[in-house]
Amino acid sequence: MSVASRPFKISEASPAAAGTAASAGVIGGLATFDTIAIVATLLGAANGTLDVYLVDSFDGGTTWLEYARFTQVAASAATKTYVIDPVLTGSITAVTRNATATSAIGTLAANAIRPGKWGDFMKAIFVAGAGTTAGATQTIEVFGSNTRR
Repeated sequence: MSVASRPFKISEASPAAAGTAASAGVIGGLATFDTIAIVATLLGAANGTLDVYLVDSFDGGTTWLEYARFTQVAASAATKTYVIDPVLTGSITAVTRNATATSAIGTLAANAIRPGKWGDFMKAIFVAGAGTTAGATQTIEVFGSNTRR
């Protein structure tokens, strides 16, 4: 029998000018799940590209690691939804580690995820490109489930 959670959700505007910002919302309690699924609905910002990352933490939010990077969103692009269904693998992927989760990201290629277990906490990082004049609402939901015997 599988027990599913309500979705954990981040729904925030991306930066209104060129720059990098972490989401104010942080999702917690993910380490208790055997599996997760991530659904991201991304919308282009006005006049600039947008890169969206997910970072996770295994130590209560002190250190953040790159977890996923979505395909770059073009300026003023229509809404597009992405689904990530992580699979545990035996491979190793080097990722950027940073204490603030607002700088030094970019190790993962676009449209990539770090394989393996996720941390207990997640948040989004938004990187608005040059020329951005208005942000747009980005929504990321994480659904967790456990298999109980």
